[in-house]
Amino acid sequence: MAARRPIVSVSGRRRQLPEGDSLAGVPLAVPVYQSAGTLLRVALQGNGALAVGRAVGGDLSVQVMV
Repeated sequence: MAARRPIVSVSGRRRQLPEGDSLAGVPLAVPVYQSAGTLLRVALQGNGALAVGRAVGGDLSVQVMV
């Protein structure tokens, strides 16, 4: 699957964020609650994605929508 850029409003029309542009105010971490009720702050990658380790090995990036 190809990487996708965030959807933004450009001149009133929805488009992918132009190549080389960035979003101001994107959080550096997201709150995550464990089943025991403990709160963790999980860091995001620079592109707003969350790195997730897979049980079968390897990892993948999941885009976080805020």
